[in-house]
Amino acid sequence: MQFSKIYEQAYKFSQKILDRAVEGLHILTAILVFISIFAILTIIYQGFLLPIDLSPKGVQNWLKLFEPFAILFSSTLALILGTEAFKRLKLMEESNSNAFRASNRTIWIQTVKDFYSVEIKSDDPGVIIIINKNLWNIHDFLFKRNYTIENQAQTQEFFEEFFRKDVGYMEGQNKEFQRIACYPDKDYSFSWDNFRYLVSIMLGDKVYPEFEHDLRSFYQSEIINHIQSGSHVVDYELYRKNKNRIIPFV
Repeated sequence: MQFSKIYEQAYKFSQKILDRAVEGLHILTAILVFISIFAILTIIYQGFLLPIDLSPKGVQNWLKLFEPFAILFSSTLALILGTEAFKRLKLMEESNSNAFRASNRTIWIQTVKDFYSVEIKSDDPGVIIIINKNLWNIHDFLFKRNYTIENQAQTQEFFEEFFRKDVGYMEGQNKEFQRIACYPDKDYSFSWDNFRYLVSIMLGDKVYPEFEHDLRSFYQSEIINHIQSGSHVVDYELYRKNKNRIIPFV
């Protein structure tokens, strides 16, 4: 991911230069166009003062009115063409960046999927389903941030964007939860460990020290919301009884 970070920084720097260049050219072009329009109006006015003469000499006299403004008109035209050239260059830069992002996305997604163990697929199919559903957008979210999350606000944005509404689903699809059907306390989670593991694969060590703690806090708060709404139950005795229950082979 280090190369993508360098590429993204170089891309942003080049885009800033192109933006500034286009902005400056727009201002200069607008000024010269205004002056050129004024010059053309002046030429037209002077042309009306000349006697009507359709002979070659008369036409030549009329064209001579443009000579004092030749540099102005050529500069204006050059700036207009230069502005358009910079616009095309910027579009090419954006196109190259999009192509690199698409290529990088494919590699990144496959890397994450390579860590879908048989155990996770079996025990937490809901986690796999939700992450699969969001992988494309998660990549683009992280790509813009050089695959880093630097503070609690970014963690909250990351969690709410992709996972908050699906915590109940992930927990409900967990095989142990389906067998036990309740929580021992409000701080317990069935799917957190597998969820945390796959998120850590996405980010590696490019997170701030409290990232895992903050992510767990946001995750657990959704479980508490489900408990308070009555969709999940806290019952320690029932949890212990169901957890120790032996399920006979059929």
